[in-house]
Amino acid sequence: MSKCNVKILFDRPDGTYKFGEAITGVMQVAAHADFHCRQMTLIREWKTHGRGNIASGGEEGMILADAAEFKAGETREYPFRFAGLAGPVSYQGYHLSVEWHLRAHLDIPLAVDVKHEEKFILVGGETSQEILLGTGEDVKIDSKISSELEGRIAMAKVLGVPFFIIGLAMIYLSGWYPLTLALGLAATGFGGWQIFLMLRNKLARQKLGEIEVRLHPDKLRPGDHLECSVDLPSSHAERLQKITATLIGEERVVSGAGNHKMVHTHKIHEQVIEQTAYQAIDDVSKLQFSLLLELPSGAPSTFRAPDNALFWFIRVQCDIRGWPDWVQEFPITVMP
Repeated sequence: MSKCNVKILFDRPDGTYKFGEAITGVMQVAAHADFHCRQMTLIREWKTHGRGNIASGGEEGMILADAAEFKAGETREYPFRFAGLAGPVSYQGYHLSVEWHLRAHLDIPLAVDVKHEEKFILVGGETSQEILLGTGEDVKIDSKISSELEGRIAMAKVLGVPFFIIGLAMIYLSGWYPLTLALGLAATGFGGWQIFLMLRNKLARQKLGEIEVRLHPDKLRPGDHLECSVDLPSSHAERLQKITATLIGEERVVSGAGNHKMVHTHKIHEQVIEQTAYQAIDDVSKLQFSLLLELPSGAPSTFRAPDNALFWFIRVQCDIRGWPDWVQEFPITVMP
């Protein structure tokens, strides 16, 4: 049986703090029996929860007491104060949640240590500190936390040519045996499709020329507008049917490790804007498109940590008549 009950009581009843505001309160210890506590610590940190592997950060600890003696029925309170934070903000999503908490630990010799956690909520606000959007680590494609399009292109580079060659070899060696022929055709088709994905933009540039995309601004806050400008040579205008800009917010997490990794995605927002070639500004040498997108007022901020991410990006697609489309994604940062 536990020697005591522990409660963490915040000075604010709702436990909500803005950037820069100190996290204060008391830790209450109610003893059920006499016991000696070697050390009493309180740790502040955030953790991810959901379908992905757990990531954590922002850890800071303090010692509230050393070598404390408790008598049965006694209740003591220990005040605490942690410096104000600058992110990441608390978030409750579909596959991903980011939660801040305080964790108490009472080290009791010859008995079970007492542990207790209490959540608090961190929201955005004015701060002079640099705002944190996670652990600050870059998330690479090989960590499987890339956008959907980047992931497909990365897979195409790895699988396209090998599957295509293996498929052709199986067809050649099949002797028209139905099962081997079917597997060969499937492998060739899969490999050919991956090669197409890898080369699609190069093929598109042959018809449209060099395409320039500009985003202003590339850092936004909820409710802000974003202008997506697309320029391409006017000499190729007759081949262009339309330009599409899609604003996408997406959770992307990884569970498991090694060969047992699984990627889970959930789209939290999508806005599509289209313009035809007739809506472009013809500046003699180039066509200029301007597409205006709006971030929703409740948009969650960008978050990046190992195996856990919340991405915002713009997907630009040039629809070319009778030819592979040009598609590319451009990341943006949403601040709290």
